[in-house]
Amino acid sequence: MAVLTLTPYNAEAKLEFFRVADWLQKQDATDVARVHARKYIYIRDEPVQDVGVAQILRRRLTGIVSRSPSSSPPGQQPHSTSPVRSVDIWSGFYYLDLGEPPFNPKRGWVAGRLRPNQKPNDLVLSVSQDPNVMVRQTHAVFQLSDMGSFTVHSRANMATVNEETLADLDGPYYLQDTNAIMTFGYLKYRVAYSPFWGSDKYQPAAEKYLNLIGKQQNVLWKYFETPWGETPIRIGEWRISSSGTVATGGSGRVSIGSNSAGQVAALKRISISNSQSRYGVAARRDTIRKITHLAQKAGEDRVLLLLDIIDDDPSGSNRAVDTWFVLQPVVPETLVKTCKRWFQKDQMSKLKLVKTVMIEILGALQFLHSNRWMHGDLKPGNVGIRDPKADQLEIVLIDMDEATPVPSTGKVQCNPESGGTLGWISPEREMADYDESCDLWSLGLLAVWLINDGRHPWKFSVNPWQSWKRGRTLTESLPLLYEGFFVIPMLEQPNSKSQD
Repeated sequence: MAVLTLTPYNAEAKLEFFRVADWLQKQDATDVARVHARKYIYIRDEPVQDVGVAQILRRRLTGIVSRSPSSSPPGQQPHSTSPVRSVDIWSGFYYLDLGEPPFNPKRGWVAGRLRPNQKPNDLVLSVSQDPNVMVRQTHAVFQLSDMGSFTVHSRANMATVNEETLADLDGPYYLQDTNAIMTFGYLKYRVAYSPFWGSDKYQPAAEKYLNLIGKQQNVLWKYFETPWGETPIRIGEWRISSSGTVATGGSGRVSIGSNSAGQVAALKRISISNSQSRYGVAARRDTIRKITHLAQKAGEDRVLLLLDIIDDDPSGSNRAVDTWFVLQPVVPETLVKTCKRWFQKDQMSKLKLVKTVMIEILGALQFLHSNRWMHGDLKPGNVGIRDPKADQLEIVLIDMDEATPVPSTGKVQCNPESGGTLGWISPEREMADYDESCDLWSLGLLAVWLINDGRHPWKFSVNPWQSWKRGRTLTESLPLLYEGFFVIPMLEQPNSKSQD
């Protein structure tokens, strides 16, 4: 089943397709190049009339070497002004089929001028030596990426996708949209994904092909199962995944995006409606920038980092503004979901996984605390897992734009109900000035939550650390409610947890 098609778009490409089709009509079972090229081309049964190709042929016969009218400089006309009759040509398109691997699967489908030897091209774009074609024997290479989209790579100067020169890129170009315009030399094609790309049958076919070339599906594949024909949403260079909003919170909504370089990022959208919210976003921006700088300097990859900031009103002239934080790395899930896979494991296996995760989190917290920052909202939903199926789990702390700097005085002034999440915040956060050690309280609760199969130890939803009477009653009753539970020392001596 065809996944990607290349249809001749300008007259030069149509002419060369006609020549290739004519060459293929002379099928020879002993000609390796012909037999192989026939696998990746569809030729319609009946010829069609084309005026553009006729114009090119007349120009060349009269000695005028030029490209097709659509790409010629304005005002350029042939010497003869007599009407141009159309000519009959073979039409059709080239296609890539996962069920019909290329000559060298690990390299990909090679497109270019005829290479008449034992290593033929897969897509033969031209069989002539015509200087007006300007197509190399190896002009471009197509390959399936582990994200499900195709890539195209070229070192030729005259190879572009949507007017972007491929030779200028550091790596392959990722074909993200259902349609694109591609040029090889003077030949122009309309490149399009077929409806099969958006069907339920595509993923298993892609997985089979990736196994053939020694690759596996990317853990983020699920975000890029794009329905065929859908009009994409773009924020700057980022194409937003059809998965839509994948996470929400008090500070914003998160979507997943990818660009033509194959990078994947989380785009956190924050809406600004007044001066107060504008100030809050500015503070978040400064926070994530500082932590990103520290992490890059230290080589720390267990915290979410800022890649870019996109603002739809950079001049600040509008009252309502949307700002996007472009963040990496993207994680397929958090501990909330990963932990559910542990329920069927035996106790020793679970404890081993808990130990691994706790060591990872401690490493990230050590980085933050050594630089006088605290996360402030440590909980399962803010602990991302890079690859849930990996033997050795690796974590990423997210929501880093809400981190809090610890002042030189050593304490952050208490401001009750101003941050964190009910059930995970430490007592002193609501009752007294505090420092980065409050993250360790949350870490202790997280350990209990993991061991207890994702069940929180608290039996109520009221904040027990508030100073009003109901809060005091709950605080005093905690040791009785959890008698015999190993978290009692944390409850009885909250301020000593950093030494325990």
